[in-house]
Amino acid sequence: MMNMVHFLVEDSPRRPYYAILLFIVVAVAFSFLYLAILPSVQGLPSLNHTGQGKSAAQAVDFLDCLYFSIGTQTTLGYGDLIPATVPAKITSMVQAAFGYVYLAFLVSVFTAQAVLRSRRFQAYLREMVRTLR
Repeated sequence: MMNMVHFLVEDSPRRPYYAILLFIVVAVAFSFLYLAILPSVQGLPSLNHTGQGKSAAQAVDFLDCLYFSIGTQTTLGYGDLIPATVPAKITSMVQAAFGYVYLAFLVSVFTAQAVLRSRRFQAYLREMVRTLR
């Protein structure tokens, strides 16, 4: 367990890239899930810049599913695409919960890295080690 904690908070210049890559991989995986297994994300009539709208019966493609997936995972949720069936609604709730947990995880990891690198914390640790001896 301690090795896992050390792996997560150790100072690595690639750590933020891995975190972002995992976020994107999960969003793409949910996009494939919405498109292939649960073809039940429907578009609402929404206007674009030319004034043309999508009908609710129009099928969505992978880009629409990726757009919905990222909007759900970041808990932004524009509302122009909605899950239409119960399994799709449950899947989108799981993805939104993942987005919240992952955001909290990233904030805690990057905060721990910043604290461990701070001079004040390092001085505090040195003082604690000196008093324990």
